[in-house]
Amino acid sequence: MFDIPGRWRARQEHIGWKLTKDLRNYYVIRQATNGVDVLIHEMTTSAALWIEKFTGITPSDPAYATAVAALQRVIDSSHTPEKAFGYILHQLAVPARLAVGTHFPATDDTISEALEQIQFWYPTADVTVASDLMVINVTKAAIQVRRAEVSDYSWATLNKTIVEESPTVLEVPKYSLNGVGNPYAQLDPKADVIPASAYNPS
Repeated sequence: MFDIPGRWRARQEHIGWKLTKDLRNYYVIRQATNGVDVLIHEMTTSAALWIEKFTGITPSDPAYATAVAALQRVIDSSHTPEKAFGYILHQLAVPARLAVGTHFPATDDTISEALEQIQFWYPTADVTVASDLMVINVTKAAIQVRRAEVSDYSWATLNKTIVEESPTVLEVPKYSLNGVGNPYAQLDPKADVIPASAYNPS
């Protein structure tokens, strides 16, 4: 179990959070997470669904059985199947107010199957599957699960390193002249380039 990392930001109000990462379905999880307000636990799809979604390989493909078996070994070593997550939740003496399945390929069909598998053992409590930009507001009075609204057209994150760092700290660019970046170095100097003056007359 871990503290909440950067992408899960918690405003503390004497609220109990637990986050697990890639982890098999150990009994210690239920002992360490009993009675928390929010339990965020890694879970995975079945090996078959994972293979089909990520590779496009289907049961008719000659490589299918081998691929599924290989991925099942990965799951068995370090992941929790959806139904096992439900079983862990079922085992808690004091259930979490909200359980969140995370590190999961969240799409409409995978979420639907995941909730069905979780609810086999844990049919009545509050469970959700994490998706990009999820925001969870937790107070003693209530828990809200929402999605952050961000611009579809915003600039990239600022990177002041390129102007603040000493040039000696930075790697010499692949295309350079006397150690200074020279994007023209990769071009044919004899190429028939349209001059800026042609399309941007002063």
